[in-house]
Amino acid sequence: MIGFNFSPKPFGSGDTQKIRRDFFATDFSIVFRLCLFFSRLSLYGFFHLFQIFVQAFVRLFRG
Repeated sequence: MIGFNFSPKPFGSGDTQKIRRDFFATDFSIVFRLCLFFSRLSLYGFFHLFQIFVQAFVRLFRG
């Protein structure tokens, strides 16, 4: 979960820049963690997960 701290006062230019900087920092850290997670998975493990998702979707659509 990403938490944003918005101050009740109207935004000054400094507040907007700070929020934008924090947002990009959290965004890039999440992307970096996802890349690390997927790089830790072996190619076989990735295809295995993909196969599981495909089977789940097939079961969903067939009812």
